[in-house]
Amino acid sequence: MGYTKIDLFGNQKSKGTFDDFFDTEKYMTMQEAYAANDYVECDFVKDDDGILYIEARHVQFPEIRKYHELNWQRPFFGLDALDDGLGCELAVSMFIKS
Repeated sequence: MGYTKIDLFGNQKSKGTFDDFFDTEKYMTMQEAYAANDYVECDFVKDDDGILYIEARHVQFPEIRKYHELNWQRPFFGLDALDDGLGCELAVSMFIKS
């Protein structure tokens, strides 16, 4: 199955189209995590059938990806709170513990 990165809600401050996440036990700011190349980038993607997902991948291991299928496939007014929370949990599950 192929996935295509999409810009669901316009330009973001993050590198990912959903958001970027870092381990607050290791870094004080997102900029520190960017400099260390130690963060999880999350994008909105759609599959070949047009189903929307949040895709999470740690930038040090981009071949390893996790997906969450959006509960609301037509989020006209923003992301559903459940999808937002599950996307965040997906990202945190990919942190590298030292």
